[in-house]
Amino acid sequence: MIVFLEKKASKVIPTWLFSIALVGLAATPAFDQVRSGGAFLKVLPGARHQGMAGSLTGVIDELHALYANPGATGFLRPWQWSAAYTEWIADSYNLSFSYGKQLRTPWSKHTKFALGIQYQGIREFDSTKGAQPSASASDLLMTASFGNPLNFLSKNLSFGANVKYLRSDLANVAASSLILDFGLLYRSNRFTFKKGPFEYGIVSVGVALTQLGQGLQFIAEDTPLPRSLRAGAALNMGTHTGLQMQFSADYKNIRDEGGSISFGAEAFLFNVIGLRGGYDFGSNNLSQFSFGMSLRFDDRFFLTKTAKQQIFGRNNGLRIDLAGQEKNIFFPVTYRAGVSHYPVGPEKFEFVDPILGTDLKPGNVQLTWNKTHDPDLYDTINYLLMVEESDSKAQSIYLNQLIDKLEKGDQDLFEWIEKNRSNFYFAEDSGFQIARDRDEVSFLFEQFPAGDYFWSVLAYDEDRHIRFAEKNGERISHFRILPDLQITGLSFDPHSLITEDDYQGELKIEVSNAGLASAKKFSLIVYDSLLTSATNGVMGQKRSDEPNRPLVAMTIKELRAGADTTFKIKWNTNLPGKHLITAIFDRGNLIQEENESNNLQAKAFYTIPKGAFKTKQSVVAQVDTVYEYELPFIPKVYFDHNSSEVSNSHSSLFYSPLETLATRLVKRTDVILILQGSADFTNGESKGLALKRVQAVKDYLVDLGLNKRLIRTPENIQVIFKNPNPQLDTPWVQEERRYVRIFVNEQQNRQEFLELFHSVPITLPKSKTFLTVPFAANVEYSVPAVSGVLYFSSLQSMRTDTINIIEILERKETFHWRHFSNQRSDWVSQEAGYKIIVKDSLGRSFSTPKQNVHLSLHTENKLPEKIILGMAEFREDNPNLNPDWSNILEKVKAQLNLNRIQKVHFIGHACAIGESPYNEYLSKKRAAKFYEKFKKRLHHSISLNNGETFYEIEIRGEGEHEPFSIEIGKLNFLEVLRKRSAQEYQYVREQIAAGVTEINLSPFILKVESDQVRLESNNNSPMGRQINRRIEILLEPFETIEFTSKAQN
Repeated sequence: MIVFLEKKASKVIPTWLFSIALVGLAATPAFDQVRSGGAFLKVLPGARHQGMAGSLTGVIDELHALYANPGATGFLRPWQWSAAYTEWIADSYNLSFSYGKQLRTPWSKHTKFALGIQYQGIREFDSTKGAQPSASASDLLMTASFGNPLNFLSKNLSFGANVKYLRSDLANVAASSLILDFGLLYRSNRFTFKKGPFEYGIVSVGVALTQLGQGLQFIAEDTPLPRSLRAGAALNMGTHTGLQMQFSADYKNIRDEGGSISFGAEAFLFNVIGLRGGYDFGSNNLSQFSFGMSLRFDDRFFLTKTAKQQIFGRNNGLRIDLAGQEKNIFFPVTYRAGVSHYPVGPEKFEFVDPILGTDLKPGNVQLTWNKTHDPDLYDTINYLLMVEESDSKAQSIYLNQLIDKLEKGDQDLFEWIEKNRSNFYFAEDSGFQIARDRDEVSFLFEQFPAGDYFWSVLAYDEDRHIRFAEKNGERISHFRILPDLQITGLSFDPHSLITEDDYQGELKIEVSNAGLASAKKFSLIVYDSLLTSATNGVMGQKRSDEPNRPLVAMTIKELRAGADTTFKIKWNTNLPGKHLITAIFDRGNLIQEENESNNLQAKAFYTIPKGAFKTKQSVVAQVDTVYEYELPFIPKVYFDHNSSEVSNSHSSLFYSPLETLATRLVKRTDVILILQGSADFTNGESKGLALKRVQAVKDYLVDLGLNKRLIRTPENIQVIFKNPNPQLDTPWVQEERRYVRIFVNEQQNRQEFLELFHSVPITLPKSKTFLTVPFAANVEYSVPAVSGVLYFSSLQSMRTDTINIIEILERKETFHWRHFSNQRSDWVSQEAGYKIIVKDSLGRSFSTPKQNVHLSLHTENKLPEKIILGMAEFREDNPNLNPDWSNILEKVKAQLNLNRIQKVHFIGHACAIGESPYNEYLSKKRAAKFYEKFKKRLHHSISLNNGETFYEIEIRGEGEHEPFSIEIGKLNFLEVLRKRSAQEYQYVREQIAAGVTEINLSPFILKVESDQVRLESNNNSPMGRQINRRIEILLEPFETIEFTSKAQN
């Protein structure tokens, strides 16, 4: 390893000595001590100062000055960056980049920080002519700088410090060190020349101690750093748009080299082009004379907004620097180049007073802001103060337009300001007061009127670079002049409904602004506290421990001067009793007012009744017991002599075969109905009349909804020539010859025939039972109730009922509603509405929400005692029926399921045509023949009495003595009639009132008794006679015997 280092050192030492010579340092051989090294540290980056012989210690407004004097950092511009490059001789080069920024710190708003990196390298070369590998050397310096004016001594005195890291590489040997620099820089205030070509002047003086740190150790021994003591001064004189001059002088004492002096001078013309030169009297420099030039550009050179923003940015400048050193007997002229980018407009400044959103009293108003500075040494700052009065719109109009024009880069900004001066309170130039000790500027408006105001300050320099005052990102500040908020009223509007929730009603808070200005973004808080609890009007203990509960807290956006309004707040509480409601405006007095004593009101209010009075949604209010009969379907329509008009007897209220048939057929398209007419030729009728009767029935069925295409009307008719037996009831026999028969093809449509023609259902009432409607009452009161009324109303029949239930409500009992009207059925099978209305001792009225209950009707179907079958033609002993045996079976089984049967009766009946003995014979004969068919069809399908055989079978004929009849309660019958037909109801009522006891309701006769009516099939009508020619099956049950046991002694 030692041999390797020696070999490498043999080629690196000449290279390192050569690099030292490049920076003008002579290497005097000394073997008895170690001289300082780190020659790279003596090379300051940048091109501008190089043209002034490195005289930087006292210079201001130059980023690279911080390497000579860290105190210069404290006076840098708000931000800037610089980059430089040098191409030296013998394949060596140097480059650097530095960036500075102003930051806000806990101790100052104007602390400056800077970062820099500097690199010097020698490209690989071979001085051994191939004997050894190529070698190279480099130095890297990274710098962090801090600077701040010492305001506690003088804002013109800045202290700064650098922390640097140096790394040197010599082939494969490297060394590094951490280095510190300290410096002070003083700059005078800008002073004015009364005469001469210069308008302003600035003097600056600096001193610095640099390169403090541990030496570099490459192999064995440390090489000390070139510790330096520097002092310098500079004089700046010039005008902003004319000639600008700078003279600088430096003294520096570097370890092991002694002291030396350098001078520099610079001249800028029109703030665009600059020339400079310098001379260094140091004996170790390879060249003493240096020179340079600069070109400076800013956004004045570009007219378009795009060029300004994309090349420099608004209010920014760019400077290009070139520098060179004279040649000597060893080296030719060397050059440096650099570029710097920095702001040229007014520095950032802030609003001071009043702060955003401040409220002021009427009178004088003083607006204050920070003083700003222009980074150009000879530029001047002017201020434009603009105050806009808002029409209570919570935002500025014209100031926002102004800032919008600035953002868009409009060139006519000042022209726009001049045009809109009348929209502002305006102040500029000489009227401002400057507090130099605080660096603040202010303006006093006398007797400022009350209102809502927005204000902004515009700073601009001689080049019309613009900056607005800005704080927390806002470039428009705001203040208001004294509203006077008042709570003028507090009231309670109780909710009118009794509910089970916590809602009590609305609190109304009346407020006004009696001041001279709008009030914005203020708070309104409403508190609720329970003073005394109460249940059902009985006051409890005072609740002094009950805390205030915030009921609502809201922020009101604005209340204009002189305006008043009312806020409605929903009050919810589950604590019944007496409550204290407190409304507070502007709690904490965040808004300064003329009168702070009128921001609160408090009043006591009682809660409202809470609870429910209700029943189920549907209640059975009536039970109807009905009989459901099935009379034989008569597929004939009878006509009067020489008439083709369908009579009402075929579509009565109780027996309506045509309507029944239409109902069964209306949705069926697979059944063809056939109509066949007949005519009594012996009595003068014709075929044409028969066909007219067929057409009349067809039209009647079509009117009932049947499709006429499904009704066939064949031309053939049934013709009757034979005269009736004169012994018979000739008129009745002739009536039964005038008909239209309705049928389907039974052979092909057996099932359809049975379904369509097997019976006509009749439903008639037997009895009615009216039930009560139970209501649960559970209502709580904070004050006593003095009245309570239930209102009940039918929604369809418009019936009403009113009941006093105050005692029920007080006891919280279940209330059973009964209606005592004669028209009880008006309440049934419909919706009824109900509510209660309660009045308390405070005179307040409340009601439960109107609710509906469905008063439903329950119908119990009672099986009729007899199964009725038809029909037979008169004088025929064989029943002309082809019944639906499955339907008969179903009815018989229904009876068997209810009772244990001891006897089955098959009873035949006849109409009144002919002699009575013969009719008895015919009826019994028909019953016997039907029984024979019954046995064949159903005997094996019916099990009577749990498998036992019939005890007894009776077959008898009643002849014409028992026409079909049904007994009904008179009132029930009239109610059914009233609902079905108001016209027939009125007719029957009139007949009953007139004392008529038999009323014709074809095909029935209504026989009226005291409390009953009998509906009897009328033998005087062909339909009635057809119904009477019937067979009945009566299943007689065993009698039920009850036993009573008594206790034995």
